[in-house]
Amino acid sequence: MLGAFEYCDDGRMWERSDYFYDGDGVALGEAQFGVPGSAVPTPLGSIGAMLIDWVCTRPRASRPTAADTRQSPEPSTAIASSEPEFRERTTGSAFAVSPSDLLTNAHVVESCEEVTIRNSDGTTFAGRIWARDTRNDLALISTGTTTLSSVVRFRSTRARTGDVAVAVGFPLSGLLAADLNVSSGIVSATAGLLNDTSRLQISAEVQPGNSGGPLLDSSGAVAGVVVSKLDAIAFAQLTGDIPQNINFAIKSEIAQLFLESQGVDFRTAPASGVAVAVSDIVEAARAYTFLVECPY
Repeated sequence: MLGAFEYCDDGRMWERSDYFYDGDGVALGEAQFGVPGSAVPTPLGSIGAMLIDWVCTRPRASRPTAADTRQSPEPSTAIASSEPEFRERTTGSAFAVSPSDLLTNAHVVESCEEVTIRNSDGTTFAGRIWARDTRNDLALISTGTTTLSSVVRFRSTRARTGDVAVAVGFPLSGLLAADLNVSSGIVSATAGLLNDTSRLQISAEVQPGNSGGPLLDSSGAVAGVVVSKLDAIAFAQLTGDIPQNINFAIKSEIAQLFLESQGVDFRTAPASGVAVAVSDIVEAARAYTFLVECPY
């Protein structure tokens, strides 16, 4: 089984901190930091803060817990499991940024070149990965000859703390309803973990499978790309307190820069967008938000 700490953005973690891996690239575990199982307590100082990792929001197929499907590095002291290894598929969310392109997270499609795409009514078609930005955790999927009928509009101004944040996608595929799932909250902060300025912190709840889905503002424009959530179990082990609704999205402006670099002609919303009901936002999102399945 995997230990308490799993890493969804290995490249960024490696660049950001040497606390996570030793020289051979082996993930550091409880022997080094004294999380439960070690007699050495871990102070909530600089090392403790660096250990507050985020869990990738994507499910492990065929498991009722819908845990992460991507095989992260095993912590060096992880307990061996007699369970068979499940490497069937990984799922996430994506949204149409042009009539022929979908945007998602790079970690959602990390292990494949071709994907199956499904919309809310169950219609499926094929897609192919044609661009990746692993540093910012973004990827583009080409739909080939399939033309997408509805395309998102990106927010033309930066999100502000306190703005409405609506996350839509297909979390916990196979367990929850097959229809589009929605949660709403606010932008809690305009920087992510360890003051990462490429991220937004949001209170809208996200689950495994939400990764790659759009984060929408009060007018229905894209304010970000849902990417991760705080590892509540690891945080609780370190501090004795359970964090509430600490989730993250890649900022809209980062996603737009990626699309520009790939020559995608995306759309932007007027700066003075009119607020609409969340139900109306979801109804529009149903046409441009998709489930992505990446078979191993």
